[in-house]
Amino acid sequence: MEGNLKKITLEIPAGELEKIGLNYLDFAESRDQSIVVIDGLKISSETCVNIWQVPKDAILNRERLGITELSKIKTTDGKTTFLVKKEPTKLTLMLEKHSLYYEFPIQITHCLAKVAVTGISADITKFLQELDELGVKYRVTLAADYITQSDIISNLTARQKESLNLALKDGYFKTPRETNAHILADKMGIKHTTFLQHLRRAQEKILKMVIDDAS
Repeated sequence: MEGNLKKITLEIPAGELEKIGLNYLDFAESRDQSIVVIDGLKISSETCVNIWQVPKDAILNRERLGITELSKIKTTDGKTTFLVKKEPTKLTLMLEKHSLYYEFPIQITHCLAKVAVTGISADITKFLQELDELGVKYRVTLAADYITQSDIISNLTARQKESLNLALKDGYFKTPRETNAHILADKMGIKHTTFLQHLRRAQEKILKMVIDDAS
């Protein structure tokens, strides 16, 4: 359906990244480097703000990467996190054109980039068509409906939602448990076997949606 909210994950070989402006590692000083874009935001037509995580000893060529500001945030576990201000990539502009959004993080190595994108299915189709027109080779490794909290809740009956909410609120799922099925069933005015039936069906529906979405 054209109106569905979807998410896709693309794997784009390193040799294709120049076509969409993600050839960051061509401008690094070592081929052992990798870049993880943890978060990002386009703040003007000329500037994006990103959070990059790179190996601790990585050297980034600011001029060739189009970086206008590079601020170190922290170094931990052999990795350095930077605040990066730079010009938008062609990929960023393409996503904006089609009303699509990155799902961070974006992982870029000298082999490939992994990019997750969210948006309306019809807009995703147009975006992929534009990639094809640019001659960008890519592989779609995931294509699924985007599950929201409202999607999950709307799939439960009123009694299933009530049982689940009560179980969460009263600590039924904590270790050790702070309540039991008999007490919760009494609060709802039903048999404990009926309460457990509602709760287990709610759990089953939620798990099925999550697992189907991830497969």
